[in-house]
Amino acid sequence: MSEQLSRDSFAANPHSIFCVQGAHGEAVELELIDLREGRATPGHEVFSLMFRGPLGAFLGQWMVAMAHDAIGQFELFIVPVGRTSDGLLYEAVFNR
Repeated sequence: MSEQLSRDSFAANPHSIFCVQGAHGEAVELELIDLREGRATPGHEVFSLMFRGPLGAFLGQWMVAMAHDAIGQFELFIVPVGRTSDGLLYEAVFNR
């Protein structure tokens, strides 16, 4: 995983939009809505990201190509974790 995908790079971009490609090739926008700290130890980083996407574009559990204006392009494994009236929720966990 690239150095650009640090906790700090995501923390510097709260509530920003990440563009991903849906299952049928459509563009889907995910909003970064939360960054949760995990139990880190020296030399070991643990955190998770929570994204919200539109109700009409379910992404499933898979590796997605993401694009962000400040962070750039990268791949991230996301997991659907819930649904609210505002959209579908996805989580990505970093444990490294």
